[in-house]
Amino acid sequence: TVLQALGDLKAHAATNAILSQLDDTDAGVRSAALASLTRLGLDSTADLSAKLDHWLNDPNVKVRLQAATLLIHFGSFERALPMLTRMLQDSRQEQRLLALGTIEQIAPALQNDAAPPLDIQPVRLALRDPSPAIRKMACKALGALRRETTITDLIDCLNDSEASMFWNQRMEKHRTRSWKYCPPATSKLRMFF
Repeated sequence: TVLQALGDLKAHAATNAILSQLDDTDAGVRSAALASLTRLGLDSTADLSAKLDHWLNDPNVKVRLQAATLLIHFGSFERALPMLTRMLQDSRQEQRLLALGTIEQIAPALQNDAAPPLDIQPVRLALRDPSPAIRKMACKALGALRRETTITDLIDCLNDSEASMFWNQRMEKHRTRSWKYCPPATSKLRMFF
């Protein structure tokens, strides 16, 4: 989208145009505008910071998560992390999955000395979720958080065939793709690999 491109280009000249999209009636536009502002690397302003509280309570989950991501970027951990923790404990799978994805995305900022420690117990509990998708995303989030205390939890996940199946499928796709361009004479070697 245009908003993503402007953020990726760090187009600071477009900041006011992006800010004007935050009041759009379409949640997708609001979410994309918040994501674009994060990519721009803006500094916090009092006006924008106050509006972010409003978007943390937006009816659309993706808008809420983008608002939390921007708050993390601004260093306002105490305003964003409680919402993410609540989402990790939500009964709806989509909410938990999106929260885990956001934690993976913001993990580098959480390693900042100024950041309060994230309670990773809800992420650890997600490793036991009935949904393989949740378990996979919990593994990715824990890996991104880079906490040595989670190594044992992640090692235990190696035995989770459903959670690791995604990685096996990716490797199989890569292996198949690498043989795709082999000449017919060497394609017989496939049976040995």
